[in-house]
Amino acid sequence: MAQKSPEIPDYLDMEIEGEGDGVPRFLKDLMNISIPIGKEIVLSCAVVQLGNHKVGWIRLDDQTVLSLGDRIVTNNHRIKISTYQNRHFQLHIHQAAKSDAGCYMCQVNTVVMMKQIGCVDIKTTPDIDNENSPSDVAVAEYDNATLYCVATGNPMPSIVWSRDGNREVIIKSPNSSDIER
Repeated sequence: MAQKSPEIPDYLDMEIEGEGDGVPRFLKDLMNISIPIGKEIVLSCAVVQLGNHKVGWIRLDDQTVLSLGDRIVTNNHRIKISTYQNRHFQLHIHQAAKSDAGCYMCQVNTVVMMKQIGCVDIKTTPDIDNENSPSDVAVAEYDNATLYCVATGNPMPSIVWSRDGNREVIIKSPNSSDIER
C-alpha cells in the first residue's frame, strides 16, 4: 500500500457521494500558484472513479504532453509525477525557471475529455539593468538632466529615486524625468 505523503489532503481518503457510478470526476479545482524562481512547482489534480482511464499533464502554452498515467513523456529531467491511491495526481517541476510560467492542464482521457487548468506564475527578484541604466550623468548647472532606470522582476519592481542617499528628489510627473530642484 502506498505511503501517504504529508501533502495529500484527507479528503482523498473519504468516501465520495456518487462514487460507484463509474463516471470519473474531479474532487477539487486545480489551483493557480505563484512560486519563487528556483523552488519546486507542485500542481495537484484529484480524480475519483478513474477506472481504466489515464490522467495526463499538458503544458498549454506549447501543447507539450508531459505525462500520461505515471509515465513521463517529455525529456525534461526536472519533471516528475506522483500518485496516491489512483486518486491524487501531482505534477512536480523541480528548480522552477522563468520558462515554466504558464498554464498546465490535468486531463482525463474519457470519451468526452475531462480537463482542469491551473496556471503557474514565477516570482523573480528585482534586478537593475546596469548596462541600460547609467549611474553617472553630467550636465551644466541649470540644464536639464534625463535620468532613467531599467529594472525587471516579477512582480515589476517600483523605482524610487534618491540623491546622495536622501529621498529629496521630487519627480514632477511619474512618467517624466522632470524634478524640482
